[in-house]
Amino acid sequence: MPFQRENLLGNRVYYVRSDGSDVNDGLGNSSTGAFLTIQRAVDVVATQIDPGPYAVTIQIADGTYAPVELRANLSAPSFLQGTGQFSLKGNAATPANVVVSGTSANPILAVNAGVWTVQDMALQTTTAGTCLNVQGMSFVRFQNLRFGATANAHISTRNGGVVQAGGNYAIVGGAAHHLLALNNSTILIDAVTVTLTGTPAFSSEFAQVYSGGLASVSSVTFSGAATGNRYLATGNGVIYTNSAGATYLPGNAAGSTASGGQYV
Repeated sequence: MPFQRENLLGNRVYYVRSDGSDVNDGLGNSSTGAFLTIQRAVDVVATQIDPGPYAVTIQIADGTYAPVELRANLSAPSFLQGTGQFSLKGNAATPANVVVSGTSANPILAVNAGVWTVQDMALQTTTAGTCLNVQGMSFVRFQNLRFGATANAHISTRNGGVVQAGGNYAIVGGAAHHLLALNNSTILIDAVTVTLTGTPAFSSEFAQVYSGGLASVSSVTFSGAATGNRYLATGNGVIYTNSAGATYLPGNAAGSTASGGQYV
């Protein structure tokens, strides 16, 4: 008999806890109900339900978790252009209590993943990797995140991926780049407050765009300071600041443009 997805009749919450188990159904906020890994919850959301018009939330309890790859639910009406009805949520009051941490991995990876919201948690990685890596037919909104020490970029998009800040967030560790947009992809960080703690260092630039990448960083309040070059726009990439000026982005060294790149 062919597998049939469950048709949701209302909003759905799946729970993830460090004392849970991936053999649970994820529907109870207890050790006997919750999943152990975020990935198990994402896989269930992607393959076992038809959400219809309803919101699906993966609620993550305090703890440290392995990296996760977001996946598309191909039955969802929101695929590619909907309202972002799929969400990962941590601790709204204390996002530092929910940590997604990797070694040579991307804490949050989205490749052709549809529309997701990620909020209320801390992301970090060592050796290699990007905290929030969005590629292809993926649109990820985020807010109330804490970007920790990272080998490559805090936020990276490529091959048409889109990332949008839907609210304020914090930078608490250094990286090669905070923002990296390439290959006709887009990062939108507009009208939010970004709090930098401990003067994080950016070994390349705070923002880099190339190969048609766009980073829109306008009407942002930066609280705190950073070290490193402010920006690099090259290969027809564009950093849009609404004419905020050359010293607008965090850093203590001048930015630059080359090969058709623009900083405006």
